[in-house]
Amino acid sequence: MAPDQINRAEVLAQVRIAFERYEAALRAHDDAALDRFFWDDARVLRYGVAEQARGADAVRRSRAAMTPVHPERELRDTQITTFGTDSASVCTEFVAPDSSLLGRQTQTWVRFAGNWKIVAAHVSLVDPQTIRRYC
Repeated sequence: MAPDQINRAEVLAQVRIAFERYEAALRAHDDAALDRFFWDDARVLRYGVAEQARGADAVRRSRAAMTPVHPERELRDTQITTFGTDSASVCTEFVAPDSSLLGRQTQTWVRFAGNWKIVAAHVSLVDPQTIRRYC
């Protein structure tokens, strides 16, 4: 891929808007909206803190069973990288007032027929004292 196809401003803006809408739905615990952000396909994958879901039906079931995130959770060091016009990765850390753990969230987004969808996601929690940072 040519370097000028990575992080094109207009694509970054589109993914940022989609990610911010996802985050708002997550904080509001709007399951219906959250489901619409995920690719409706048997190949979608979401690894959560304590669950694993393969396929759109499994993602919907796991989402419905999840405890809502704290509405005041705070994102840190969000990095969006786009590749061409139709794919992106979003990585972020998060903290919440109800936990001493650091959350980490990674999503792969793909544009289908003009709509950005999450095709793979991973969420983990870690003790921030145990992280070795190399940046």
